[in-house]
Amino acid sequence: MKVRTVNELGATIRRARKERGWTQDDLAVRAGISRRTLVALEGGNPRGEIGIVVRVIAALDRELAITERSSGGGDDLLGHIQGAGE
Repeated sequence: MKVRTVNELGATIRRARKERGWTQDDLAVRAGISRRTLVALEGGNPRGEIGIVVRVIAALDRELAITERSSGGGDDLLGHIQGAGE
């Protein structure tokens, strides 16, 4: 699945968690983070630390791949992150 926004990242994490039948508490414990942090991440909060994102992805037995976009366009993810700080 291609993820281009933090909202899509959060939805992807939520979907993977639910596929395993895990609660937010289950995943938070496995990732070593608070449930509150996971709720923010699943909700598309762009202020999360990348280390937390990587830990959650690893706890879901997934991996993060950075690839060149197949099509041009704006920097959706970067723009969303920068816009949140304003």
